Order: sequence, then structure tokens, then C-alpha cells
Amino acid sequence: MYRMQYVLLSCFDLFLSFWKLSMEKLLEKVELGIDRLIEPNLPSVELLITIPGIQKDAAAVILAEIGNDMSCFGGDPQIAAWAGLSPGNNESAGKNKKFEDSQGKLKSEGRTLPG
Repeated sequence: MYRMQYVLLSCFDLFLSFWKLSMEKLLEKVELGIDRLIEPNLPSVELLITIPGIQKDAAAVILAEIGNDMSCFGGDPQIAAWAGLSPGNNESAGKNKKFEDSQGKLKSEGRTLPG
């Protein structure tokens, strides 16, 4: 029985080694593809990387989402609102108003409403 367990574990270790190597090669290809795609926007990527917490991958995602031409937004507040990062005032005379969050879900008083 010990011999069978040893053979199975050896096969499993071999499989994991092969899988890990395959995933590393796939990840390398994806990273090279991302580098190739962001190369024309390298100055913007380098500028985004100066923001604390933003690295090359996050900068690539930001550029993919909003693009390099931000004139359609009109300014910083509009970009923040589009990204769902703009605080809103949903209270009047001490009463909370219903509103939609950035995902389009109706909310009131911090709870999601049905429907």
C-alpha cells in the first residue's frame, strides 16, 4: 500500500510541477501582451504609477477603462463620479433619499432595496 501511495504522490507532484510551469508561461505571455498594448501610452502609465498604490497592471486597467483622452469627462469630479468614488449627499431634512449606486442598485439608508 505504501508503494501505491508513493507512486500516486509522485504523479501528483509531477502534474503540479507541469501545471505550475504552464501557468507561469501563460502569465508571461499575458504580461508581454499587456506591455505591448500599453507601450503607445507609456507616458500616461508612468504618470499613473506615481499615484500611491497604483502599479503597472492597475495603470493598464485604468487606461483600458477610461482611455488616454479624458476630455469627454470634463474634469476630475466627473471622472470620480463615473468611477463611483464621488461621495453623494442623499439626505435632506434628516431623511435619507433613495439613490442608485454605481452598479445601478437602488439603496436607502445603507440597505439594498428589492426590485
